[in-house]
Amino acid sequence: MDTSVYCRQGPKSITAIKTRGVLSGYRFVFKDVFDVKGYVTGAGNPTWLMSHEPALQTSPIITQLLIQGAHCSGRVQPSELACGFDGMNDHYGTAINHLTPKCQSGGSSSCSAAVARGDVDFALGIDAAGEIRISASYCGLFGLRATYAALPLDHSFSLAKSFDTAGLLTRNLNVMGNVVAGLFPDQPPVEEFEDILIFVEKRALELIDSEVKEELTNKLNRLARNRYVVSTDSLLDICGVSLEELGKWFLIIQGYELIQEHSGWLAEHQTSVAKDVSIRFDKSKNITIDEYAEAKQKAGNFSALFTYLLKSKGGWLCIPTTPGLPPELKKSVNSLSYYRKRLLGMTALASLCGLPQLHLPLDKINGKSYGLSLIGLPNSEKRLIKQGQYLLQSLSVNESVNSDTWLNNKL
Repeated sequence: MDTSVYCRQGPKSITAIKTRGVLSGYRFVFKDVFDVKGYVTGAGNPTWLMSHEPALQTSPIITQLLIQGAHCSGRVQPSELACGFDGMNDHYGTAINHLTPKCQSGGSSSCSAAVARGDVDFALGIDAAGEIRISASYCGLFGLRATYAALPLDHSFSLAKSFDTAGLLTRNLNVMGNVVAGLFPDQPPVEEFEDILIFVEKRALELIDSEVKEELTNKLNRLARNRYVVSTDSLLDICGVSLEELGKWFLIIQGYELIQEHSGWLAEHQTSVAKDVSIRFDKSKNITIDEYAEAKQKAGNFSALFTYLLKSKGGWLCIPTTPGLPPELKKSVNSLSYYRKRLLGMTALASLCGLPQLHLPLDKINGKSYGLSLIGLPNSEKRLIKQGQYLLQSLSVNESVNSDTWLNNKL
């Protein structure tokens, strides 16, 4: 067993509850933050595993997947206590990015590694700060962050209740569509789209590395030549905020809630936590209730205005998922500080607004994956998948791009 990916405590397998369902024949793994009755949820820390009892109930999301015919192939490791953007864990090791082994696999779980190497058809995780979206970007997968609170997170480990939401990883967008159909049976069928207006957040494009920016420019130009009406009006400018501000609000809210949730356990067991994670907890302990309340108010005001504007503009936003290609494993934390700052701002947008976001892998640069994200309105997961399919179809035609097209003139 590869313990950098799979958890020893199990379960190693759970048979589908029904043999006929929309997910019949699919195999999945789940991040070690979801409970399964009779097993201990470890949250990526051996002391947490030893200090907790077996779960009394199974996560309702896992149950729903089993009812829809999927077979569970095991539990996979998260970063320690689900903290981290890089997929590393000092206790259990670093999951290999099978697309680019010298690079980080991203996010806070090994779900991406299991899916990328073909062990399973899809993976279930939790996305608060972009864990699903970043993993998808680094490993060349499709990644969906669901609408906040759209799927029940009862019987699961919580990092920050204001942001935690379920997420999915797949190698195939059709598989993603089927899993979404199984988890969101009440969302209506999607009708065909007419001409589509898509907003591309200019402030996010300005922050990405030049090699990725050039490639995304070409892709977005191609969209503008194929049924899409593309605009670069900055919704962030209209809201009067920057991505850096969004990242700061996110860290304050998440940090405060993290300590409120786990202060009792940390008081007794923080010495069992890796140094970098412990430093993060210590910083979070210094956040005051007034700072938290102020950040919550600002974030709430922004979320309401941004969602209103997005709806008024057609309901679709394109944004780079990450500011660049996946970082190499040998890179130090200090050398990645500017990258991480930009990354947090990009992921905080959907997190603060509770919006669904779909990462679409587009291509590779020097063997490293990059892509683009679509952000939709609340509870639009099925529409988001359909829009993603249309977008990818549009990118597969009219390969030639003129230098005088929309993006080169507007950035």
